[in-house]
Amino acid sequence: MTLRARKLAAEWHRRTVLDAVDFEAEAGELVGIVGPNGSGKSTLLRLLAGLDRPLRGQVTWQDRALATFSPAERARALAFLPQTPQVAFGFTARQVVLMGRMAHQRGAFEGPEDRAAAEAALAEMGVADLAGRSVDTLSGGERQRVFLALTLAQDTRALLLDEPLGHLDPGHQMGVCEALAHRAHTGRVGVVVMHDLNLAAQFCDRLVLLVKGQVAAVGPPRAVLENPALAAAYGVPAALIGTHPDGRRATYTPLRRAPPRD
Repeated sequence: MTLRARKLAAEWHRRTVLDAVDFEAEAGELVGIVGPNGSGKSTLLRLLAGLDRPLRGQVTWQDRALATFSPAERARALAFLPQTPQVAFGFTARQVVLMGRMAHQRGAFEGPEDRAAAEAALAEMGVADLAGRSVDTLSGGERQRVFLALTLAQDTRALLLDEPLGHLDPGHQMGVCEALAHRAHTGRVGVVVMHDLNLAAQFCDRLVLLVKGQVAAVGPPRAVLENPALAAAYGVPAALIGTHPDGRRATYTPLRRAPPRD
């Protein structure tokens, strides 16, 4: 299974947001999209999810143009978590997660499989004890984990998440990254927009660096972190690229800029 984009271009208010972007993610890998603010990461993810149409270029899922999918087909194939998910207040956490099962339902109401998938996702994200509470009574981090559970309950072959670690403490960030990597490595396509380069390096199999709407670097995390394009993009001229204690994964520590001289 492959999620592929070729020569994607997009504009926003007559400003080029993406320009001739190629992208590919295979089943069994977690691909991280990184880059500075305004580089086009969220736009690319929405195009990959089929929520927006490109100005030029094409996105395919399993060699079929995503533009030909019906909304229900797309929802059964790809799960998308936006950067700022929204839901009408008043719904409980369980009801929100069950929304992820709508494309699978055969009738107007959820069945036993839908309820089981929702409960499993709530438990995986550590919010099963919050299932009966209204989402408007939850903290930002609790609400984020409920939306992550909704995405996982959708049970698709591709997961696309835009900055899913927002509002989460370090422990829950690690838990979410582990869950996403596990799902990708058991035969799904995983694509995630991340700002934390250290977590991206530890959990992603490949990184795609976007700069001003173009792919500036792509490859294994260490190769992208060491690419001069990354330092130039972030304006961080010096960083320590180390090795995780497991001996495999890279670590990234930006160095403080020297204070101005008197």
